[in-house]
Order: sequence, then structure tokens, then C-alpha cells
Amino acid sequence: MSRVASATAVLGVVVGVAVTGVTSADADPAAAQLAQFRTYLAAYLGGDQSRPEDVQALAAHPNAVLADARASCAWLALQPNAPMAVEPTGYYATDSLVWRYVRTAPAAGAAGLSEYGRSFVVSGAWAYLCPSASAGRTAPWHRGDS
Repeated sequence: MSRVASATAVLGVVVGVAVTGVTSADADPAAAQLAQFRTYLAAYLGGDQSRPEDVQALAAHPNAVLADARASCAWLALQPNAPMAVEPTGYYATDSLVWRYVRTAPAAGAAGLSEYGRSFVVSGAWAYLCPSASAGRTAPWHRGDS
């Protein structure tokens, strides 16, 4: 295929997506969630407060990190619902649940992430990969019930 034909084909696809607004993320919500999760990890594990070992672990073992994220979703889904009249900073606070998971659940192949790094993986997973699992399990303040 000539360069002109290749460029035309690429431009046609780009224009087609721009005009219709259809992307693979639109066609597959799970792909959009995964993209948001990866953006979150890049911002928080790769940001100013990151630890070099966590950045390296994420880069070297993205599938193991994703496995830990999915395991945290499964763990969260098994937790009891928070009572409606509960202090939002207590036992059922999102942060409290994150640290309970990180400190008690096996690292599910988390590939050398520190507990600090795993806490970001878990927070991101619950926000982007399995937001429905966190509904009802965290304090009402975090569910927007207040």
C-alpha cells in the first residue's frame, strides 16, 4: 500500500471516529474502566509521591498488578454492607477497608509492590474496575448518602 493510500486510510478512520464519536471504549465499557484504572495508576504510582520500587514493579509486571486489583474487587464483594448510621471515618471507611485488604490479603502476585503501592492499586480498582462492589460496603458518607 502506498504512503498516500495508508495516510488516507488512517485519516478516514480518525475522521470516522471523530464524526461518529465511537471508540473501542464506547463499544466495551470494561475497556474504558481498564483505561481509567491504568490512567489512575500512572498518575498515583508514577506521580510525585511515588516510590521507585512501585514504579518499577508496575512497569515490569502489569498483569500481576491487575490480578491483585481484581482480587481486591473479589475480596470487597464478600465484605458485609456498612450500616447506614455509621461514622464515615471508622471501620467501614474506604481507606480503612483498603488497608485491611492490603495487610491481610495475600499479594495475589502483586509483583513486588510495597503496601503503599498496593493501597493505590486497591483504591483504583474499587473506583474504576469494580465500583458496584464498593456500593454499600463503605460508610454512607463515601456512598453519597449524607
